Amino acid sequence: MSRPRDDQLDEAIHRATVSLLAEVGYDGVTITEVARRASTVPPTMYRRHANARELVLATLRREFADVARLELADLGDLRADLLAFVATIAAALTPERAAILAGLMLPLRREPELAATLREELGFLDTTSWQVIIRRAVDRAELPERAGRADLSLVASSAPALIFHRVVVLNLPLDNSFAVELVDAVLLPALRTTAAAQPADRAVPSAAPTTEEIPS
Repeated sequence: MSRPRDDQLDEAIHRATVSLLAEVGYDGVTITEVARRASTVPPTMYRRHANARELVLATLRREFADVARLELADLGDLRADLLAFVATIAAALTPERAAILAGLMLPLRREPELAATLREELGFLDTTSWQVIIRRAVDRAELPERAGRADLSLVASSAPALIFHRVVVLNLPLDNSFAVELVDAVLLPALRTTAAAQPADRAVPSAAPTTEEIPS
């Protein structure tokens, strides 16, 4: 009979931590303040999390878990898939989450586990989903077969990076015109150029002749 109440309290603690992260950043999160906002007491909090750091890590994993589960529908066209990819990132980066990420920029530099948690939860945005898009484009012959083997990590990370810069750093909205420009002016040209590039030949140069091989 106590489980529903536990679920309600867990949700209240999560929402309180999320709102506090968005308002004051990582260093401002305390067990006492989260307990107050969640209408509970610190001893109850400590039964769930050893300290504020563990609370924040658990909150980030829960908050971004839905991002890792997202799947991109096959729209039958590389450009359409890329636009959907950008739209997915934009939808995941809500104003509240953007504020959280902004407040984490400095702590990420000194907290390796915090950085690792975010990389793990947000990896979908430039790894799994990107590989799916490339594989579909290769299967449709929109990209050469070698695109499936090429290192496209720099191109893949450009969309999340530019969106992060626009939303978190510049505090600008993600409108449709930005998404179209990002795809048409950055992602598609970079992807096609990188995929079409032939890998550098690494032929082993012939050995210089020895004095015995030099004709007299």
